[in-house]
Amino acid sequence: MSGADGLSRQVRAVPYLADAESAYSYYCNVQVACHWQQCFVWWTPAEPPELPSPPDPPEPAAPPEPRTLRSGVSRSRRVVFGGASSPQGFQAIATVVTAFARSLQYDFDLHHPYPRSVVEWRRERTAAQERGELAPDPEQLVPAYEQVYIDDASGVALDDPVPTPGIVEHIHIEDAPARALGGVFPPADARVIVHAKLLVLAMQMAGLHASPDKILVWDPIISLGFSISGADRKMTRLQRLPEARCRRNGADSRRHRQDQTLCLRVAFRTS
Repeated sequence: MSGADGLSRQVRAVPYLADAESAYSYYCNVQVACHWQQCFVWWTPAEPPELPSPPDPPEPAAPPEPRTLRSGVSRSRRVVFGGASSPQGFQAIATVVTAFARSLQYDFDLHHPYPRSVVEWRRERTAAQERGELAPDPEQLVPAYEQVYIDDASGVALDDPVPTPGIVEHIHIEDAPARALGGVFPPADARVIVHAKLLVLAMQMAGLHASPDKILVWDPIISLGFSISGADRKMTRLQRLPEARCRRNGADSRRHRQDQTLCLRVAFRTS
């Protein structure tokens, strides 16, 4: 189909990711009833006592006075690390935010129908459901999805051309991280760009913040320690995140990616 630039292009599925920055400590309050679990004991040496001037010999020197400690209890009113309650508590918040983002995406797709190829794709999957070859879940007929693991939300959408709604015009997604890793950034009018921006919008409305270098739309994408490529149909486990998170030098980032990847390949299932 043709995009806004008048050029013909093939419709593809493209992954995206938005990572909530410092979500635990800055955006998740703890109920007062749970503050007793957020107490930390601290201590520090008190000011050293003043020692008397040395006595005249031959009197023996007086033994030094024992040093005292200053101690107290500090109460944290924000989520802290160290227990299962913290990620579970934030996961509940993130799930609601992601569900709201998904509702925004559904509403956008309702007013901007998919291309004819998706209609045929749905027809084939509906027939597979009737034959019992595919789960009878309505989501199986939607060429998009979204998920969240604590503060990492990710999803997949198509890159067919659609208009950008006014509610997300203020959101800008950098293409430098994708190009630094040798990835392919989708066209500016791609549906997946709108889906990613709607996710960021839902985060902003909830008081969360995703820094520009943690809003990623490309193929491959880095998510939860894996490099995921829809085009190559594989996942590659990474020892650590590429330096594209902190550098913009393409050559260094690509070399770092090659040096730090493990030879673990996982094939995607087609069903």
